[in-house]
Amino acid sequence: MTPIASFLRNQRGSLSVEAVLVFPLLLWAFAATFVFWDVYQSENDSQRAAFTIADTLSRETGYVDADYIEGLNRMHSFLTKSNHPVQLRVSTLKWNASSKEFEIIWSHSPNNNLLAHDDETINMAAAEIPDMAVGDIAILVETQMEWEPIFRIGLEPRKISQFVITRPRFGPQLVWERSDGTRIGDGEDDSGEGA
Repeated sequence: MTPIASFLRNQRGSLSVEAVLVFPLLLWAFAATFVFWDVYQSENDSQRAAFTIADTLSRETGYVDADYIEGLNRMHSFLTKSNHPVQLRVSTLKWNASSKEFEIIWSHSPNNNLLAHDDETINMAAAEIPDMAVGDIAILVETQMEWEPIFRIGLEPRKISQFVITRPRFGPQLVWERSDGTRIGDGEDDSGEGA
């Protein structure tokens, strides 16, 4: 047998060569699995937190104020275990049958992280809001959080947003109390924003 034929038939060391070729792919697959699991887990945590906040607000029979919403924002951060600041905006809205548009009763975001909704901005999101009967009041909870992958495998950092609509359960609507004691949404003063 010629030396070249002998060299070509020799299989010593082939396992090492295969391992060197396959190991980076296995490492990437492991990292990708972890990153994909993490983004879906973060999305799930964000959704659960938003629905928990919406459910909490739907059961509220007293007044809510800036401190109350700030507490919900801290709860959102706790529930999502986010390493980045989270953002929350709570709004109440109703359907105006004559103008065939949604109207904001009040809207508030802690530290103005998200701009408070007005009638124009809420109607830009009208496609996401379910049909409402005339006179119905709805509570809108919007949350945002940043997500960054631990490993760079092709997924870019992203903003995870939630948009949850619910109705008050035990009262006609969720009433906002300003810092001066005036209230929006209980018939005393139905104009203005929550800030």
